Amino acid sequence: MALNACDDGDMVSQSFNFNSEVSASDCGTTSTINTVFKINDNEALILKIDGPQTFVTNEGQEYTVDLFPFRNQTTQTGAPKIYKISAANRVIYRVFNGPVTSAYFCQEIPPISPSVVSESSTLSNGDGRIEIATSKIVDDYASVAAITYQHLVTLKDITFTDGTTNTTYETYNYGIYEKKSGVNFSFAPNNPVSNCTENPGRLFRIADSNSGNIDTKENLNEVLEFKISDDELATLDLGDNTNLYLDDTKQLIYRIYSSDVSNTFLCTGVDANLIPTPETYETFVANNGTPIDGSIPATGTISIRRVRNAIPAPPAPQIQTYSYDIMMSNVTFKDQSGNTTFKQGTILFGKYTTDR
Repeated sequence: MALNACDDGDMVSQSFNFNSEVSASDCGTTSTINTVFKINDNEALILKIDGPQTFVTNEGQEYTVDLFPFRNQTTQTGAPKIYKISAANRVIYRVFNGPVTSAYFCQEIPPISPSVVSESSTLSNGDGRIEIATSKIVDDYASVAAITYQHLVTLKDITFTDGTTNTTYETYNYGIYEKKSGVNFSFAPNNPVSNCTENPGRLFRIADSNSGNIDTKENLNEVLEFKISDDELATLDLGDNTNLYLDDTKQLIYRIYSSDVSNTFLCTGVDANLIPTPETYETFVANNGTPIDGSIPATGTISIRRVRNAIPAPPAPQIQTYSYDIMMSNVTFKDQSGNTTFKQGTILFGKYTTDR
């Protein structure tokens, strides 16, 4: 891809040397979450997407593309996310007077050296757009945090200008930007265990990756659901750890949501107080457990300790309750396609209290 740039009055030829071997990078901070760049020695191709946009389809339907273009949500074939080129959403090509590194883009105040020799950026008028198609890399991962997504970025009908010369391209393949899942299976001990009174037999825990709802950070919510009935729990011996295995009736399910979830939403599928309505990004179901077989360790094990709690003193209600300390180990989760897995060694599901 070639551009003409003006240098001290003389016309020189500049070229984009960013082939498929040149990977896109970021700074890994919330302040630069929507900026990625490709570097090739003394050249850089910078992609900035700084704002949500609303579009109207050819059928007259309105839809909005959000602030986070690189969400870990796969797109349908032929239906990428689209961001219109504007003052907020732009592509910049820079040539420096020496080799440049990611440190240049990731400092609040860029260093003095290297300095920019020439710069071209996209014009905000016209039909230029940035298209992003997202897919998940199929693999057996050691953890959910390691799951990687590929974002294929294509520039369409864009015009670059250096202030003197305009150059238009119908299609330019910016390339692939890879990003980790952004979640860590982070169910801390203080996350309570909840249940569904409307739909008994479902226990779950919620982990909020952005509890302060910082605007520049994705608000992903993780949910771990354990399906087991109170009837089965009530049959367990008191005081001892009972070992069970995950199966079709004792399922463990892990989900990633796009935004805040609530007990009401998880139990009924509806909560008018949640704006926006959460989308399910990923669903992973734990494999059924297997007992130890010689030197092969057991998998998908459940350990539950049932305890009879002391009846509280008056004036508190005189109700007998039972607590269940629940733990799982050596669990493999599989996504809905069945092609991607991740493992969790020990899962401290938590303490569930009920009147049985």
